[in-house]
Order: sequence, then structure tokens, then C-alpha cells
Amino acid sequence: MGLISFLIGSAEAAVTLVKGPDPNDATDATTASNAALKRLARMNNGESIAVSLAGGGAWGFGHIGLIEHLADQGIPTDFVSGVSSGSIVAALHAWKTTAQGTGATGMQELRKRHRQALPVTMTCVVTMSGLERWITSVTGGTTDTQTESACLSFHTRVFTGEPATTGGTTLGEGTAAASSMPPLFAPKDYQGDPVIDGGFSYNLPTLTQMRAASGTMPYFIASNPIPKQLGGPAKTLGQSFLTKRGILRRIRDVSYGVFHLLRTSSDLQASHAELLFAPDLHCWTPIDFSKMVELADRGYVEAKSRLSGPNDPQWSYQWWIIGNNSASAQYLTPSSVPPPTVPLVTTPCP
Repeated sequence: MGLISFLIGSAEAAVTLVKGPDPNDATDATTASNAALKRLARMNNGESIAVSLAGGGAWGFGHIGLIEHLADQGIPTDFVSGVSSGSIVAALHAWKTTAQGTGATGMQELRKRHRQALPVTMTCVVTMSGLERWITSVTGGTTDTQTESACLSFHTRVFTGEPATTGGTTLGEGTAAASSMPPLFAPKDYQGDPVIDGGFSYNLPTLTQMRAASGTMPYFIASNPIPKQLGGPAKTLGQSFLTKRGILRRIRDVSYGVFHLLRTSSDLQASHAELLFAPDLHCWTPIDFSKMVELADRGYVEAKSRLSGPNDPQWSYQWWIIGNNSASAQYLTPSSVPPPTVPLVTTPCP
């Protein structure tokens, strides 16, 4: 079944690159105009909302569930940023935050193309152009200045280590620059400079997004999908006979060490946000790119259960709850309930 799914996904990805976006995907200009006016009003009133999505390989697909739950609750996203796999979700969400005309939201488009994720990812071992062309084809060549929500994809400059973002380029190019993870993926140049995965500077771009928000000071929702404790297939693979010795053990230890560093980096950056969402995705590995639907579903279930109030140990820093009792669109209201001190509880793997 795995091989058949991979072949189907490869064929679908090829068709996507050839056909481009759905020609029946009409844009309702009135809907877009009204959304833009409401967004401007929120920014003027200091009520805008920003979402920062951390990198984490396939775990980044857990962000899809968070975005879908926010949409279900009628919570708008005025700014969205991402790193690595988080930049893929950010780009598709910013491209279409609402289902206009006969089209679908960016998250629905991602789910529809879930079989293509693994084949496209495998092309990145050779060249990042595969990912760039895929995103560009899906979004019809939309640039990061033409999206419904403000979109920032962060990469890292190789020689200075500074975080940077693309500007005025296609969503595909921005995503490819933000996802070039050495040594697994091919190198990438942006405007003549070598760049690598944004996670090597800030894996959760909350602070850099805050600086780019030009003083609007939105409410920040940060999402970090990297598990605190590996389990399921990831733990089994790490404890296998082959990875207990020689070069494979070194590769295992380096890989796990990098993800622990990325996790710590994300937690530190999340201190600048009002809310931190950390779904329990320990049942999957960071290379489970064929499991987009399962990861997105787990993210959705956990977002739905956790956004009801400060009752989960993985919510940290300042506590915010969703409130719909304000006519002035105060979507997020500070809670006076302090975070509880309880041990981390992991969900059993399916």
C-alpha cells in the first residue's frame, strides 16, 4: 500500500505542476474586499491576530489542525509566519484564509494533495526547485505581497546566521528558502546568497514576526509541533539494533539532538507569544511526510480540546481563552487562572 500511495502521489504532483490551480477556483471579489476591510479595522483597533508556525519536518503538518480549528471558531488570522514545514502551512493559509467563490481554503487544498507531500519532499534531496514549483503551481504564482493575510517565511543566511525573509517573491520561492535543511535537503540560494532552513536561527519566528508587524502589536499564537518526548515509530527506530552502533548511531544521535535544540529554541521564542500550542505528535517521526492527514487530524483534535481554556500542561506563559461575548471583536481575552503544575501526559499511539 505504501508503494501504491507513493506512486499515486507522484502522479498527482506531476499533474499539479502541469495544470496549475483549478480553473474553476473563482475568487469572490466582494468576500475578499470585506475581509480586507475587517482586517484593517482590527489592525487600527489593536485587535489583530498573528500565528507563528515552527518547523519540525512532518510534525509541521500538525499546524493544519490548529489553523482549521481557529477557522471553525471564526478567529481571523491577520499575520502568519513559518519556518521550514511551518512555512508550507503558512503560505497555503495566507494564500487563502477563506473559501472564496467555488474554491477552498489553503488547508483544504493541502489535504486534497496529501499524497503528493512525500514525493515532493524526496525531490528536495536533489533540488529545492521541486518544492518551489509545487507551491507556486498550487497557488497560481501568488507572491507574498498578494496574499489574503500577511505572510512571512523565514530562512537563515549561511554566512551570518541571521534570520531573513523573502519579499515580493512567490510563495513557492519563500517556502523553498525557508525549508533547505542541510545535509538532508539540497542547498538553496536567494538573491545570490546561500540560505538554509530558518530553524537554524529561530525555529519559531515569533520575535522576528513581531518586529516585522510594524508596531501593530497583534495577539500572538505560537505553534510548536516538535514532541518533548519521542515515542511510537520514532522511539522504536532509535532503539533498533542497527542504530545502536556505528555510523547509524551517530546519525541518530545528531538527528535527535538537532530536534531537541529546535524544540528548545521554539520554547524560548514562544515566550514572546500570548499562547503556545504544542500538540502531542510523538506517535509519528519527522520523516512521516506520507502521514499528513493523520498529523493534521491529531492537531485538530488537540486544538479543539485545548482552546476551551487553560487546562492543559502544554499551554504555557500567559494564558488566553477564546471569548465570543464581546461585540468589539475581542477574540482573545486574558485569563486570571495561573497555569497548573502537572506532569506531561502523552496520548497513546493509534
